[in-house]
Amino acid sequence: MKKLLAVLLTLSILFSLAACSVGTDSPPEETSSAPVSSAPGAEEETEAETAPPVPEEDFGGVDFNVLAACEQWQDFYVSEQTGDVVNDAVYERNLWLEEYNNIKLTYRIFNGYTAGMADVSTALSGSVMGGSGDYDMVLGSVSYVSPLISAGLLTDMNGFDRIDFSRPWWYQYADEQLEIVGRQYLASGAAGLNTVAWSIVTFFNKNLAADYGIEDLYEAVRTGNWTFDRLNALGSSVVTDLDGNGTIDKNDRAGLVSTDDYMALETSAMGYFYSEKTADARPTETPKPTEAPKPTEAPKPTEVPKPTEAPHSETLKILSQPSDMTVEPDQLYQFIVEVSPESGSTYQWQVKESASSDWRNFTEKKTALTYRLWFTVTKAMHNWQFRCIAKNGNATVTSKPFTVKIEGVKDAEPTEAPKPTATPEPTATPKPTATPQPTATPEPTATPEPTATPKPTATPEPTATPKPAN
Repeated sequence: MKKLLAVLLTLSILFSLAACSVGTDSPPEETSSAPVSSAPGAEEETEAETAPPVPEEDFGGVDFNVLAACEQWQDFYVSEQTGDVVNDAVYERNLWLEEYNNIKLTYRIFNGYTAGMADVSTALSGSVMGGSGDYDMVLGSVSYVSPLISAGLLTDMNGFDRIDFSRPWWYQYADEQLEIVGRQYLASGAAGLNTVAWSIVTFFNKNLAADYGIEDLYEAVRTGNWTFDRLNALGSSVVTDLDGNGTIDKNDRAGLVSTDDYMALETSAMGYFYSEKTADARPTETPKPTEAPKPTEAPKPTEVPKPTEAPHSETLKILSQPSDMTVEPDQLYQFIVEVSPESGSTYQWQVKESASSDWRNFTEKKTALTYRLWFTVTKAMHNWQFRCIAKNGNATVTSKPFTVKIEGVKDAEPTEAPKPTATPEPTATPKPTATPQPTATPEPTATPEPTATPKPTATPEPTATPKPAN
């Protein structure tokens, strides 16, 4: 069976990895998490490349059992020809292999992604630990099958004299990274079509790039100016709320669409690997880059410190800034300013309304404190001007003002200044009228002499009272 296993591995390697299920070797102390490289570029075929990799041998119709989760075998096995080029090529390859060595390929497939790999591990563990040897090859991606190494469920393929990892259908660079202290538990080759089908690539809309005046992105890549920051900035600049509901959703135009796992793999494309080999070929975590220490100088005599000056604004530069735009009303738009250095810079967007001559901080949106101002434009904002003030430390720089015009809104016609009214002729001051002479005060009349008070009349003497008669 070991001989047959070598033949099968040589001819049929799926996706990113294949592993031999034997479980006879003791597990190594460490496992590798090196990324898998892509297939090398196509070159002119030679006789060594097209010749059969092993001699034709008859194995008597023995079953060769393959264990995999469903998504790891989809380009390794097909049940029938359909007319599709890739499908039929896989079918014919497997049929040729069965006839060439008189074997029968059998598969045990578990559904589900991570759940399927858990089932694969359970089935393989039971087969190896129980000694039944039910499976000859395991198919899977590196993140799922690596734990099988430390569990002692895989064998070293370098022990098979019929497997030559220097042949062109093996991905030498990836396999070298997967080798652990001279042992090859995992291998990657061209027969696994998903290695190419699952390549991570970036597409862009050329028509949209032309409409927005975006630079030649191919040239940006060639000159080393294609960065995550540049990708995010350009993607953000074309985001548009097409249905005007104030929310970016599936009905609108997005600037960047991806899945989180694909974005995570961009780090490998930038040349940063999660692990590297030590001098004794053991995998270890890639250390973070450290800056070389600067040479120390002899201390200079201290001087009386001079008052520090604020750095000039030239230390903070604006690389790109928005220009005047005519937009549709009630749509979500964003305006971006790029500064250098970006790290440590703060932003404050300002607005000057059409009816005002003063700038004020644009406080309507929280995005006014970022490099990207994002808000819904209304008709009332016609002819408003915006600008951004960026600060970094004591340095400050202000972008050029740009004007936002709203489609369908006419500019107000300038009104003529009113003509000055003629100053009326001053009226003649009337001559003062003569003051009338005061009338003479009449002489006071003589006070009449008081009349004499009449003397009182004499009181009559009382009459004598008559005496009573005797």
